[in-house]
Amino acid sequence: MARLLGARPLPPLLRVLVAVMVVGAGVAGVRGLYEDQVGTYDWYQQRIGRARFASFLTSSQRKRVLVGTDRNVVAALNLRTGDIAWRRVLGDADTLHALDMGGRYLITVSGTKMAAVRAWAVPDGALAWETALLLPSAAASTGGAVTASFITISAPDAPSTDRVVVLLGAASAAAAAAGSNPAAAASAVHCLSAATGEVLWSAALPTPAHSISLLPHGSILLTALSPDLSFSLTTLDAASGKVTASASSPPSSSSSVSSSSSSSSSAPIPGPAAAYVTATGTAVAVDSVSGNVLTAVLVTSATADATVGATVGATTDATVHVRSTPLASLLPKEHYQSGSSATVVPEKAPGSFVWLSVPGAVFLLSAGGAGQAESAGQMSLVDSFPGVSAVSASVVGGAAGAGGGGEGREGGEYHSGLVGSQGGGDSLKFNIKVHQLLPSSSSSSASLLSDSVTVPSHRGPPAQVFLNAYARAAGAGGRDGARVRGQEGRVRGRRVRLGSGCWWSGRMTHCLCCSSLFVSNGTKGEVVWEREEALASVVAVSVAELPEEEEELSVAAVEHDLYEWAHTHLLRAKASLNLASADEQALVHRLRTASPEKVRPFRDRNGFRRILLLLTAPGGGNRASGGNSRGSGGKLFALHSGDGRVLWAAALPSGGSAGGWGASVFSPEAMVLWRDPHRMSPDQTPEALVLQIRQQAQKQQEGGDTEIAHVALMNIVNGHTGDVLETKGLPFIPRLVVPLPLVGKDERRLVMLVEKGEKEAEDRKERGWYQPVLHVHVFPGTEEARGLFEGHKKEVFFYLVDAVTGAVEGYSIGERVEEEGSSGSGGSGGGRDDGGRLGRGVVYGAVLVWRVVLPADSEVISAVAAPKREESQNTQVRVLGDRSVQFKLLSKNLLFLATTTPAAAPASAAGGTGTGGAGEGGEEGGAVVVYLIDTVGGAVVERVVHKGMQGPVLAVMAENWVVYHYFNPAASRHEVSTIELLDSSLKDVPVIEYLKYGLSIPGASNLTAPLSAEEIPWERVKRLRQSYYFPYALKCISVTSTLAGITNKHVLFGTALDQVLALDRRFLDPRRVPEPSQQDKEAGIMPYSDSLPAPGQAYLTHRYRVEGLKHIISVPTRLESTTLVLSYGMDVFFVRTAPSRVFDSLGEDFSFALLLGTIAVLSIAILVTFGLSRKQELKQRWK
Repeated sequence: MARLLGARPLPPLLRVLVAVMVVGAGVAGVRGLYEDQVGTYDWYQQRIGRARFASFLTSSQRKRVLVGTDRNVVAALNLRTGDIAWRRVLGDADTLHALDMGGRYLITVSGTKMAAVRAWAVPDGALAWETALLLPSAAASTGGAVTASFITISAPDAPSTDRVVVLLGAASAAAAAAGSNPAAAASAVHCLSAATGEVLWSAALPTPAHSISLLPHGSILLTALSPDLSFSLTTLDAASGKVTASASSPPSSSSSVSSSSSSSSSAPIPGPAAAYVTATGTAVAVDSVSGNVLTAVLVTSATADATVGATVGATTDATVHVRSTPLASLLPKEHYQSGSSATVVPEKAPGSFVWLSVPGAVFLLSAGGAGQAESAGQMSLVDSFPGVSAVSASVVGGAAGAGGGGEGREGGEYHSGLVGSQGGGDSLKFNIKVHQLLPSSSSSSASLLSDSVTVPSHRGPPAQVFLNAYARAAGAGGRDGARVRGQEGRVRGRRVRLGSGCWWSGRMTHCLCCSSLFVSNGTKGEVVWEREEALASVVAVSVAELPEEEEELSVAAVEHDLYEWAHTHLLRAKASLNLASADEQALVHRLRTASPEKVRPFRDRNGFRRILLLLTAPGGGNRASGGNSRGSGGKLFALHSGDGRVLWAAALPSGGSAGGWGASVFSPEAMVLWRDPHRMSPDQTPEALVLQIRQQAQKQQEGGDTEIAHVALMNIVNGHTGDVLETKGLPFIPRLVVPLPLVGKDERRLVMLVEKGEKEAEDRKERGWYQPVLHVHVFPGTEEARGLFEGHKKEVFFYLVDAVTGAVEGYSIGERVEEEGSSGSGGSGGGRDDGGRLGRGVVYGAVLVWRVVLPADSEVISAVAAPKREESQNTQVRVLGDRSVQFKLLSKNLLFLATTTPAAAPASAAGGTGTGGAGEGGEEGGAVVVYLIDTVGGAVVERVVHKGMQGPVLAVMAENWVVYHYFNPAASRHEVSTIELLDSSLKDVPVIEYLKYGLSIPGASNLTAPLSAEEIPWERVKRLRQSYYFPYALKCISVTSTLAGITNKHVLFGTALDQVLALDRRFLDPRRVPEPSQQDKEAGIMPYSDSLPAPGQAYLTHRYRVEGLKHIISVPTRLESTTLVLSYGMDVFFVRTAPSRVFDSLGEDFSFALLLGTIAVLSIAILVTFGLSRKQELKQRWK
C-alpha cells in the first residue's frame, strides 16, 4: 500500500494549481515600474524661489500672477490656488534684472555679461521673441556685471506700437569685488518694439544712469546719484532717443546716501547711492550722514514756469536745483529721533508723493506741486502711519499711460496697502489697511479698508506687499478679478509679495509676504493658499526619527482598522484578478499613492517614516525697513518622508535687539544631528545643532572692529517640535564642524569646532612657510563629555584643505589650552556658565602632523571627497570565482583630492565646486591629477595623471573604491574612472579557512581604526583602475547606503539634466575584461564595454526634473534591502528604493487577501482531490 501511494502521480487538478503558483511566483519576481506606481514610494515638490518682481493678470479668465524670483525663474501662478501654471528657469549665469508686462507679453531683462530682453506668452510661457543687447564699449571694458531696468510705453489705440525702453549699464568690477554696488561705468538706452523685439533706436548716454522713468508729458528721465551726492538728470525724446536736456548738481558736503534704487514704473538699477523718482520727475534721496532728505529737480530754459522736464526738440540749457530738508524738522518727534536711519521706499505713488520709512513707522511725503517752480522739490509731511513695515500700491481704472502692468494710468485711482505686524510667541498679527491717494490733494483720503490676519510666528514680519486693487460696485456680482470703473465701492485686491519665501493668493483683498507668502481674505481674515518658497534655498539636510506612537487604542478604533484592512486588501485582490471596476481601480491607485500608513506622524518598525530636517538660507528684508527683518536668519523645516508635508518650521535667530546678538544678520552655515536617540529610547527626542555666521563678520574682524562680541551662533533645536532650546554665541568663526563618533549617556554626540587662532611666532614664519595656530573647541562642556574626549583624544585626527594655496594639512589634538567662557542666551540653560545643553566649551590646541603642498602655479584643487564615517561595511573580503577570498583595503582615513592644471581648470575650481558642462576648462594639453592621501600620516597612497582631460571633477568614495567624473575634450565626451584598493599580501585564502579563522589569519587586518602611516601596509596595496565613457555631464554624485552594507551599492549620478541616475556598482568594477572567464562570471564580473549604460528604468526621478540639482543624500532604513534617497536643489525629490530588490520583506501592496484566498482554495482542493483519489483507489481495488 505504501509503495503504491508513494508512486502515485499528483491528481490533474492539483498539478494545475501547483503550476499556477509556480508561474505566479515567477511573475512576482519581475522587476519593473508601471505608470500608476509612480508616486507610491516617492514625492516631488516644485519651487520657484523668493520673488523679486510681480505683475498681475486679472482681466482674462485665467487669473494669474507673473513673478520673477531670486533663483532667476520666471513663472506664472494660478491666483486662485497658488499652483504653478508654467515655469521657465533662466540659469545661474542669467541674472534676472527686471520683469513687467509690455503689451500682451511678459517682458524680462536678464544677463551677466550681456543683456537678453525676452518676451513670454502669458498663457503658456512660450518664448515670443528674444533680443540680445551688448554693453557700451566703455562699460564692457570694466569687466563688471550687467545692470538693467526698463519701462514700457503703451498706446491705448494701437497696441502693436507698444515699446520697451531698456536702460543698460555695467558696474565696475573692482568696486563689485569690494562688496559695493557702484554707479554704472557707462550706460545706454535701447528702445524695442514690444510686439517683435526689433530695436527701434539706441542712445549712448553722456553720463552713467541708475534709474529710468517716464514723465507725464512723455519724455524719458534718466537719473543718477553719485556717492558724493551729485545728482545727474537727463531727459530723452521717447520717439527718437535724442537727449533734450542734461545737467548735474555739484557734490554735497556729505558722502553717504540711504535710498532704495527705484523708478516710478519698474525695477531700477541697483546702486550704493540711487535716487527715487516721483511721478512728476523729482529725484529724492536721504543723506544718512547729515540726516537730511535731498530733492533734485531738472529746470530747463525752454519751460517758462520752470517745471520738471524739457520740451521735445533740440537740446536746451538745463540746471539741477537741489533742496535739503532736515528730517528732524519734517517728521514727528514721537516716531523719529535724530540720528535714526531713514529710507525712501521704492513704491510708486501719484503726483509728487513719496514714501519714507523709519524703524517702526512709514510716512507719506510730498515733494512739491507739479508745475510750480517755487514749490518743486520742497518736502512736506502728508500723513504718518506708525507700526507699518511694508507698503504697496495699485492703480484702479484710468486710461492706460506709461508703465507696465497697469502702472502710471492717467485718471486712475491710486490705492496703497500698508501692512504692519504685532504680537509674539507662537503667532503674529498682520494689520492691513488700504488708503486712496489723491494726486491733486495735499493729504491722503480716509482708510478704505482695514483687515488683520494671524499667522505663525516663524513666518516673521512682512518683507514686502504687492496690492492689485480694483473697484467693485456696491451689490455687483460676477467673478473675482472683474473691474468696475467709475463707481466707488469696496476695494478688493490681489497682490503677492515674494520676498522671503512663501506665497498665498486667491479671492482675497490683499496678498503679502513674510518668510512665507500668503493672502488674506478681506472680510474674514483667512489664509487661502500658501507656498513655502524658502525651501528653494536649502543649505543643509539631516534625517531624524519620528516620535513613538502612544499605544492607546480603543475597541472601536481596532474594529475600524480591521475593517479598513479587509476592505483594502479585498479591493487589491479584485484589481489583481482584473475584477475591479474603473472606480475601484481608481480607489486602489489612490490608496497606493496616499496610503494612511505611510503618512502617519509616528515612526514605523521598518524605518520608512522619518523627519527630514532642511536648513534654508535667509531671505531678504523688506524694502521699507531697509532689509532688517525678524526671521531673516534662515529657517529650519521638518518634512515628513511619507508625503513631503511640513510638520513644523522654526525661524532661527536673525540678530536685532530682540535677539540680543546685535543688529547684524546671522546666516545658516551648517547643521549636524547632535542627538540621535536609539530606537529603544522612545522618551528622548532628537536634537539638531545649527551653526550661524554673522554676515560680514570676517571683514569686520579683519578691520579691527572690537565691538563684535559674537560672530557666530550655535542653536539647539528640538527635532520633534522645532523649539529652539538653547542659543550660544561664539566669539570666533569655525572653519570646520566635526561631529565625533563619541556619545554620552544622554545620547548627545560630541561636536568639535576648529577655530583659526592667532598667527604663530615670528621665528616659525622665518622657516619659509606660514602656519596659523588652530584651536579646537569641544561641546558639550559637561564633565562626562570632557572625560570621554580625553580618553579618545589620541584617536582624533582632522585635516584642512586650502584650495587657494593648494595646501593640505593634517592635525591631531594637543594639550588643553583653556576653558571657554559662556555666553548663552535664550531657551533653557541660556545665559548659564555651567549649565545648559552646550555648557562651557573646552579648548584644545591642534598639532600639525603632516603637510602636503601642491604646486599652485600648475595645479588647482577641483574636488575633494572622503568616505562617510557612519557608513556600514559588511565584510572586508570579496569571494572570487575560484572559491578564494580577496581582502579589501578598508580605511575611512583616506582623502580623495583631484586637481586640474590652470589651463584646464574651470572658473569655479578655486572654490572646490563646479557644475558639470562640456568643455568647461581651458586648452588642450591640460590634465586632471588624482591623489589618494592618508589623513593620519599624510602618505600619498596613489597618484594618477589623466593627460589631456578637463574639469570640473566630481567624486564619491565608499568602502575601498572611489569613482570620479571629468571631461575628455579629445573625444568630446565625459568619462568616469574608478580606483579600487586591495590587500595583495594575502593570496589564495580559501573561503573555508577565512570563515574558520577570520581575522586571526596572519597579516589580515581591517583598516577601519585610525592608524599611522607606518602601520598601514601601503607597500602591499594593489591598485585596480578602469575608465569608461559616460553619456552625461554631472552636477553631483553620491552612493546608496544601507543598514549593514550587504546590499549591492548603486552610484547616484545627478546629471546636468537635473535627473538622478542610479547605476549598479558592478558596471564600474575595474576587474571587467572583454572576455571574462567562467570564474569571473561566477564572481559576477560583467564583460567590459567602453561606455556605461543609462537605461531608462535606472532613473530614480522618473519623468521629473529636480531644477537646480546640487546634492543627493542616501539614508539607510531598518531593512537592509531598502534605502531612502533625497535629491534637492530648487526642487525637492524623495524616493524609497531597493538597489538589490526587496528581499527581506513583503511589499506594501502585497495582497494578503489574495494569499489567504489562494491558501483556502488550495486547502479545499487538496481535501477534495484527496477524497476523490481515495474513492478512485477503492474502486480499482474492488475490481
